[in-house]
Amino acid sequence: MAYGMKITGPDGFGTAFDSTSPGGVFVRYAILSTTVPSSSFSYIDLGSTFVGNIVTLFPLQSGDHLYEFEPGSNESGGQTAKIRYRSNGNASSNPSRRDTILMVFSR
Repeated sequence: MAYGMKITGPDGFGTAFDSTSPGGVFVRYAILSTTVPSSSFSYIDLGSTFVGNIVTLFPLQSGDHLYEFEPGSNESGGQTAKIRYRSNGNASSNPSRRDTILMVFSR
């Protein structure tokens, strides 16, 4: 059985977005800011809801970041699911850097 979300285009018939594929259900947008340092990682906490789920990160806008999903742990005192990221360069040397915008899906 397929599950997910389908968004139709402005004409009401064409499909603009379809997550009924194995990608899962849209959860949220994650914006990775260019103001984070390149020397250390920053985190976006997704909470304990997504621990044990398959999470897919789909880039809407590629920016100047390195990122990965940390699945967390169900064990007592375990960690929540997070997106770990850092800047891929020096903000002061490149003023035209861009934020990275991700769509987060879960299944």
